[in-house]
Amino acid sequence: MKKMRLKPWQLYVLVFVLAFGINYLLRWISAGEEIKDGNLLVSLVFPVMLTVSFIAGDRVRRKNKKYKDKVEELLKNDE
Repeated sequence: MKKMRLKPWQLYVLVFVLAFGINYLLRWISAGEEIKDGNLLVSLVFPVMLTVSFIAGDRVRRKNKKYKDKVEELLKNDE
């Protein structure tokens, strides 16, 4: 089976949709009325913050992976 790779922007959209969905589900099943605030702006803040932190971490990981692969290739050539 061929492994499917997502483009970075597709991965970020997926993370946002999942974070928003989980946030909505948790607000829907919660017992307290004050957390069931129907304000969309309030509901979007937490998923956006999670997505931005995921994007920052993913960019750092991708940059470091590129250099790690380059170093491994150079070390392999020296042997």
